Amino acid sequence: MTDPAVLPPARDIGARMDRLPVTRLHGLAMLICALGMMLDTLEMSFGGVLATVLSAPPAPVPAGELSLLLAAVFLGAVVGAPALGWWADRHGRRSALVALLLWIAAASLGAALSHGVAALTLCRFLGGLALGGYPPIVIAYLTDLLPPQRRGRLIFGSLSLSLLGPPAAIFLVRWLTPLQPLGLEGWRWGFALGGVGAALAGLLFLALPESPRW
Repeated sequence: MTDPAVLPPARDIGARMDRLPVTRLHGLAMLICALGMMLDTLEMSFGGVLATVLSAPPAPVPAGELSLLLAAVFLGAVVGAPALGWWADRHGRRSALVALLLWIAAASLGAALSHGVAALTLCRFLGGLALGGYPPIVIAYLTDLLPPQRRGRLIFGSLSLSLLGPPAAIFLVRWLTPLQPLGLEGWRWGFALGGVGAALAGLLFLALPESPRW
């Protein structure tokens, strides 16, 4: 059994990591984090889609219920960001990212299968908890992993791909709305496909190491 006294201190591990060049592992981490962030922004942007679809005839949702539905994801994010950041600091950032993406997947699939505005609002609130926690935790994870000389540019470049999420959500739902595969509305397919993507991104995170600085 290794004597704890001879283990290198955390600052020595950090210094060794800072001297590393950008490797394939760094590139893989950036791509997986970018995929998760794109799905995060995609899910957040579904509010605009729901506002358009559910306020249209023949059966528009009452204004009060629609306002609560649209606000639910942001209310969840306000609660989730600090609470899940605290949880990630105690249980590991990579582990937290896996859990958050699987959580998002479950909430999205719940939204896709929901019956009634109340159930959809609840699913959006629960999803918002994880959606609010993902961005700060993923930035903390990349900050731990990437070498400092290029850290800012690499994080910016990786997470800038998340800007593809909102237009992807709009075009996806617009494309699926007239098709209605299996008789389901386009917005339900948007949530379902977003949930499957989040689950896939969460499983891909299992290929990455936990932050050695954690």
